[in-house]
Amino acid sequence: MSNLTLQMLPEPVEPTDPLDELDDLLRTGVQRLKLNWL
Repeated sequence: MSNLTLQMLPEPVEPTDPLDELDDLLRTGVQRLKLNWL
């Protein structure tokens, strides 16, 4: 997971809503965590 976040941090993303970006990141992160725990 750290790799993904590190890749996304350095450059700003396209002009999208930062909150939406965060929401997407949180959702994918939570999904990954669930998969890992299963």
